[in-house]
Amino acid sequence: MSNERKLDVGSKAGIYEIKQDEIEKMIRVANNRRDRLIIMLLVYTGCRRGELVLIRRMDVLIDRNIIHVPTIKRRGNPYENLRSVPIFNDKLKLELEAYLEITDIKFKPSGFSRLIQGKYKRDKDGIDVVRVNQIIAELAKKVNVVSPNPNRKHVHPHMFRHNFVRYARKYGLNFKAISQIIGHKSVATTMDLYGIPDEQELKSEAEKMREYVR
Repeated sequence: MSNERKLDVGSKAGIYEIKQDEIEKMIRVANNRRDRLIIMLLVYTGCRRGELVLIRRMDVLIDRNIIHVPTIKRRGNPYENLRSVPIFNDKLKLELEAYLEITDIKFKPSGFSRLIQGKYKRDKDGIDVVRVNQIIAELAKKVNVVSPNPNRKHVHPHMFRHNFVRYARKYGLNFKAISQIIGHKSVATTMDLYGIPDEQELKSEAEKMREYVR
């Protein structure tokens, strides 16, 4: 595999991402709103797959552009560790609105019902992480997107979390904000994983030295 998708983080394991054009292909090829919403939530919120399946309808505050995401990497009840994640992408907001409206009619859920539903009434309590893995792998296969990680056979949902952090950095979010959004225990954890610039970032920064070397 090409190394262009791998971030060099020193002694830590490589962090693998999916290319932006590949993500867009996967979103377009999804043939139902649920699967499309799954990949968009992973891409545009940076949440973990285990957190995505726990999001309840009451946690989606469309009027405030906020999703309260349960944090699974802390002790105790995930719903006691909700973090506020902004809905900054208009396409995601429209997809959420449409999906909520459709599932309101189909399942008549309560606010405590899981946001991501199964296809049938008997599994309206939501889907599990195994099914999320399958959905992402199926979408990737449809458009011939292969895993950038040679140790993984299929594209994995966690890879979109890395994409989110990369783009958050690109558009100027500071590490404190990124850390809170993705649910790290400390800013130090976020910086340790994502603080080392990749080759393109180094080139961009080096351009600032152009006047110095003349």
